[in-house]
Amino acid sequence: MKEKLVTQSRTKLILLTMLASTLCAVVVALVKGKWIGYLVLVGIFTIIYTWYFIKKKDTLLPKFFIAFGITAALFEILTADVLAVKLKTLVYPAGGPFIKDTPLFVLFTWGGLIAQLGYIGWILKEKFRMDLACLLVGLLGVLYMGIHEILGGLAGAWHYANAHMLFGIPFYLMVAEFAVIAVTPLMIQFILKRKNNQIWPFILMGIINGALTKTAGYFAWQLIDAPK
Repeated sequence: MKEKLVTQSRTKLILLTMLASTLCAVVVALVKGKWIGYLVLVGIFTIIYTWYFIKKKDTLLPKFFIAFGITAALFEILTADVLAVKLKTLVYPAGGPFIKDTPLFVLFTWGGLIAQLGYIGWILKEKFRMDLACLLVGLLGVLYMGIHEILGGLAGAWHYANAHMLFGIPFYLMVAEFAVIAVTPLMIQFILKRKNNQIWPFILMGIINGALTKTAGYFAWQLIDAPK
């Protein structure tokens, strides 16, 4: 029998950590914590999730966060130089460990956001039709990620330039984030249909999600901000 993704315990963990991470990001913004503040948050929430996985003997959720979320973030980071560097729309201050042109903490914050919102998307899919669940989680993703984009900017962890913006967030990025998060229920459906929760579907969907992040971002930039 296949293990269900959505449980009361996991839902409580996801919702509480989403709230807690947002409040912590507010603190980092207030103290201008930059990359150091975010690395500290990554350490804190890694400990929390690891403790939960061990205590609950949970083997499905770690795959969801690491094989899906972190893979998506890593693939996007390794291929994101078109927007981050060449187009110069996303600027990271110097300092701290980097993966290519992206700070290390982004691997975990972005991967965690994808996994958290993907989980919420699956909850919505269990309550509504798939198309409505995709729409709702996409809109939630724009709102939730937008809050973190603003807080990260206030913290001095990054800033955007050379794009049309709302509250300091490029419009093209909102379009891309909507697309990337809206498809997560479809990706999770593919993963959960495989036998015995094998790890390869998590990795495959993570790679596709990371590729979609770059592709959607680039085409949205071409549509909204590219010189005509």
